[in-house]
Amino acid sequence: MENLSLGGAAILSNIAIPRGEYLALKITFPTQAGAIEVELAPVRWVKEHSFGVEFIRMAPDAQQRLKQYLALLEGATSDAA
Repeated sequence: MENLSLGGAAILSNIAIPRGEYLALKITFPTQAGAIEVELAPVRWVKEHSFGVEFIRMAPDAQQRLKQYLALLEGATSDAA
């Protein structure tokens, strides 16, 4: 997974997923126990070996955990610069 944001992500994959397909995702982070569940994530674009999804339905607690993880990443990036 790359380009992770509150709104979605790019997923690297050798599996061809068609544009418009709807997925449910479980995302695990090394700094958090348990997976973050995205209940509904349509595929918005497809390229060779990757595709992009939009997060359109996830529980408020899952969204909060994602915000916390992104803030942690942003802080780590700022510290490295």
